[in-house]
Parts: sequence; structure tokens; C-alpha cells
Amino acid sequence: MITNKIAHLFIVHILNNLDDTVMSKKKILSDVLMTLEENKNDESFIKVFMGIFCPNNKRYFTDDEISAFNCLKEHSTSKKDDKQRRLELLQIVTGPLEKFFDENMLWYLMDTQKNPLLARTISSRIELGNAKESDMIDEMFRQI
Repeated sequence: MITNKIAHLFIVHILNNLDDTVMSKKKILSDVLMTLEENKNDESFIKVFMGIFCPNNKRYFTDDEISAFNCLKEHSTSKKDDKQRRLELLQIVTGPLEKFFDENMLWYLMDTQKNPLLARTISSRIELGNAKESDMIDEMFRQI
């Protein structure tokens, strides 16, 4: 589902609406993160992360996709604030993504326009704090 041009949108929707982020981590994100190496350049796969990093961003999602994400949102039974859910999801994915980029930094620095995950992972670390302790950011500066 994470590499399917339509099904990945369902995953994005579930991640951004399911209150139980622990369940999202165990049932969805752990499997997604395990396939990072093999799917790192797949557009649909990348959009799963973009849905966490910057939901409803027109740079990554079409108007129709954004409309579908927000459809019937006013009837949601969610008890968790969208911002809080997003921060919890960021905490889940940022560490594993940092580790991946730390190990593959040189390849990603050669062409940062092809894959937006590196830039979004860095901005996520800054948003969550502790950027000074990030091995990935240290590695990026060493490579530069």
C-alpha cells in the first residue's frame, strides 16, 4: 500500500486521523520504516512521510488529495489535537530517518532536489528540539 499511487493516500489519512499514535507506530510506521532502503526513491512512499511532516502542503499533494484528507473532518470523533498528533508522529519517524540519512548522507547531498526527505527530517529535528545532539546533522556538516 505504501508504494501504490492511490493506497498510500489512505495510509496518510489514517496516520493523520488515528488518535492512537502508539498503534500507528506498531502497526504502520514500524513496517514502513523497515522498507526505507528499498523504497527511498518511490514517490508514493515519500508522500507517506510528507503527510506527517507537512500535511495539506500543496507542494506534495494535489487539491483533490487535500480535499479528501479533510473530508468530513468536522464529524471526527478524534479527541487528540491535530498538532499534538503530528508532533507525536514526528517523534516516531524522525529518529529512524536521521539514522538512515546519517549512514547515507553523501549520496543524498549530491542531489537534494530528488528526495525531500532529508530536508524535512532536518526541519523536523529542529522543530522537535535537540538539533545539537543529532548525529545526522553532524554528519551533514562533515560531508559539506
